Amino acid sequence: MSTDINTPLTLPCGITLPNRIAKSAMTEGLAHPLYSDPNEALIQLYKRWGEGGLGMCITGNAFIDKRYREAPRTMLLDESADLEKFKKLARAISAQG
Repeated sequence: MSTDINTPLTLPCGITLPNRIAKSAMTEGLAHPLYSDPNEALIQLYKRWGEGGLGMCITGNAFIDKRYREAPRTMLLDESADLEKFKKLARAISAQG
């Protein structure tokens, strides 16, 4: 088995990552201050990470119930969320493959 970070890695589920570089989940604290949805600053950050050649990107914290917010400006994905902004975030992350 190769340990070179630039070699592909096949996960047990069958998905093959292009390399062994991953961004783990973290609290970015960049979501919109009032609506807690992804804003341009957060989208651009993930776009830059994607352009950097990540093999896998695990998004930051996103909570699903506003009563249990982990930190200020954390993404909220509930029934009031603007799904188009979350889709834009997903496209920015995966634009480079």
